[in-house]
Amino acid sequence: MIAKGIVVLILLGTVVLAILAALNQWPETHISKLVGKPSVISGALIGGALTIFAGWLAWEAVQQQLPAQQRATQVAELTYWQQRLGEAEMGIVGLKLIRRTVVTPLIEVLDDFDRAQDDHPYTSVLDEIRATGAFDHSMWPSTGPGNLLGWELNYHLSILRVQWDRSRGQVDEPVVEEIERSAQNSIVQLQRIIQSFDAEIAKQRENRDRARKTLALIEEKSLD
Repeated sequence: MIAKGIVVLILLGTVVLAILAALNQWPETHISKLVGKPSVISGALIGGALTIFAGWLAWEAVQQQLPAQQRATQVAELTYWQQRLGEAEMGIVGLKLIRRTVVTPLIEVLDDFDRAQDDHPYTSVLDEIRATGAFDHSMWPSTGPGNLLGWELNYHLSILRVQWDRSRGQVDEPVVEEIERSAQNSIVQLQRIIQSFDAEIAKQRENRDRARKTLALIEEKSLD
């Protein structure tokens, strides 16, 4: 930019000097009649040249900032979609792991319970849920921010684990009824969550594919 500025300044100076040299060859009376005194003209020309030069400097500065702004925008978009891709992939891995280790065993137990529900209280299925190992998961894989299925599943299993412990040897009728209501609510919620797993995995796959496609477009644009 400095080299270009020097060149532009030299060109402007050369033009001003050429104009002044031409004006000095005219009769002073003729100049005065047409445009005024040569000293006034020279001041106006120099001022005009400096104004043009200042305008060029401002224009050049703007042109240099544009690529930097475009690059900053591109980096922000790239970072955003990389984050979305990472979240989607984390969600897919976490949800599939939970489905394999927790949800699939629960489906069989709850399906059997649904077929015999009229003859059995909800607390009767707690031993079978415990036998699947669902109560033993102290660490759950992350399913990504904003995805609460894993958290909800763990929450209701925790409630059932507490109610299972309370129900052992319990003979107080009001307490037994309270445990039954709590177990019923959590089992119903488990069934709802389980039914949502496949749809949520499909949603995360769509998010992953969209992020990959957008990242490819951003990278392709950066090569243009």
